[in-house]
Amino acid sequence: GHAVEIICPNSREEILNLFKRLNLTDSINKQISLQTFDESKKLGQAYVKLTQNNQLTLYDFFRYCVDIRTSALKKNFLVMLADYCVDCKEKERLLQLASKEGSEDYLKLIKENLLTILDLLKVFRSCRPKLE
Repeated sequence: GHAVEIICPNSREEILNLFKRLNLTDSINKQISLQTFDESKKLGQAYVKLTQNNQLTLYDFFRYCVDIRTSALKKNFLVMLADYCVDCKEKERLLQLASKEGSEDYLKLIKENLLTILDLLKVFRSCRPKLE
């Protein structure tokens, strides 16, 4: 069969909000380089091939290569975010949601409401994950 590959960019406003929230506004035009480590995987290769010498700005990376609207937030992602919370109560809440005991809350609050990364960062205000 035939296949069509479509790259749907994130909105400028959402990217700017994310950069502001993560204190990355000064890095928005920083040049980065994309590499494909596993040639057998297609994920991301299309955009790498579109960039000149695999170079792009951090803004373009978030616009075209990162799904910031995904509602497929996994529990291990919540655990990672918890590591970056300054507020102990927020950290505990994220860890509780990621735990076996918090499965019902996780489904009810995160999965059923289709929360995104941006949504979580709005709720857990002390969470400041590093860009890396």
